[in-house]
Amino acid sequence: MVGTNKNKIVKYLRSIKTRRTSLRLQNKVKKPLPQNVAKVTQNPLGVFSYVPDEILFYIFHRMRLYDLASLALTSRALRDKLMSFHYSTQALPVLKPVVINPESSDETDRESAYLSHFHNLGIFLKRLTCLYSTRERLRIVGILLEKVITPKLGNQLKDTHLAICEHYGSEVAYRCYGNMLHALIAGWENDEKCRAYLAVKGASRVDERLDEALKRGPGSKPWYEKYVRVFYREIFLDKADDGAELGFWLCQMLSPLPLVYQARMLYILYGPEDSNEELIYWYKMTTCPTFFGVDDKDLEGIAKALTNLYNNNEKEWSRDNLISVMEELIILPGGWCLENIAKLLKLCGDAICCEFLGSKAINGRTQELAFIAYYIVQALMEDKLNGDENKEKLEWFVSLIKRIVKVMPCKKQRTMLVSSLFDVWEETILGLHEDVHAVSDNDTELIEIYNASVHYLAKVSGMLLLDKID
Repeated sequence: MVGTNKNKIVKYLRSIKTRRTSLRLQNKVKKPLPQNVAKVTQNPLGVFSYVPDEILFYIFHRMRLYDLASLALTSRALRDKLMSFHYSTQALPVLKPVVINPESSDETDRESAYLSHFHNLGIFLKRLTCLYSTRERLRIVGILLEKVITPKLGNQLKDTHLAICEHYGSEVAYRCYGNMLHALIAGWENDEKCRAYLAVKGASRVDERLDEALKRGPGSKPWYEKYVRVFYREIFLDKADDGAELGFWLCQMLSPLPLVYQARMLYILYGPEDSNEELIYWYKMTTCPTFFGVDDKDLEGIAKALTNLYNNNEKEWSRDNLISVMEELIILPGGWCLENIAKLLKLCGDAICCEFLGSKAINGRTQELAFIAYYIVQALMEDKLNGDENKEKLEWFVSLIKRIVKVMPCKKQRTMLVSSLFDVWEETILGLHEDVHAVSDNDTELIEIYNASVHYLAKVSGMLLLDKID
């Protein structure tokens, strides 16, 4: 009986099935990985470790530039492979932009394609060289640009830069380089950006041409001036993300120059152009084409540059330096008319306007100050005639006069300034009155200007009389 039970128990135990999960775990422990698979999982390149460089470079050759930039972030080993690839001749078709036939596509599409390519090239270089020092990164970029822009294939020299300039203009070419540079240096510290700026300048002939343009006087070297304008605007200034970055680049360009040359450089960069030849129009500010001076668009660039220098570079660019540059600027090349000076101050805003006029008040230049103040009101009057009637603008002007009066050292000068201001206003209104009676009644513009001048004089007088000025 006992033997029978024992046989039943043994039979029962043999019929128990082992759990599948337990079997899988046992098999994983018992069965080691194949030797070749183990090597692949331990290698940073993974399966690419078995691929020869020639095949790997062929794969890279078939990829888009932006995808290669993304691939450079995966591992250091793969980034090293991409570094070797970008030095090879196989990389040239990927890195080099294809010059499109101007007749085969739309101009906007062509320019967009070039800008996109150079932007992706900058991102690729940024990620490829992220572990290198700034000096080494700039050296690698310089080597690549020599290959991309002027690659030698056999006995033939194919110059991409000249081809783009010939077909689409130098502005497009330098705009492309600006796209690449700003994609590369995005997030860099200012001292690193300064090194990049010096490296780009050193690799070009811009310093040589700038010296010629500045030493020979305004307009003596018009094509050099145009080259300097395109080079600096397209590569650095127009790509600035905000006012702080724009002020930084302007400070790098202007600070090494003498004061007189700083003013000329500012006009070269942002002064108006001749509409016929697209060259710098130096004498436009010396004339007054309308009763209110030149159009705002002719002065907006200079005003924006001065405003960003004033707001963002207090350490590198003092306020006294800014006022001195403005004094040199408004006498180029033979002295601006007062209407244009006043319009520039209006566009620069309250802070610069107060600083500039305050310096004249402290130095006793009362008569000049009175004329400029009148023409500032005239610039505000132009806004009113154009439909932008804003009472706050007139209140701002009265506040400006009060602040300027306060910085004057003695009561006699303060009284003289207010008196001179009204004398200038009275003289101008009387002249307008004679002109209105001399012309026909059809000259509605002159009549509107006369009526607005009388209206503004009455308003300003009332506002100033509310507060006693000693």
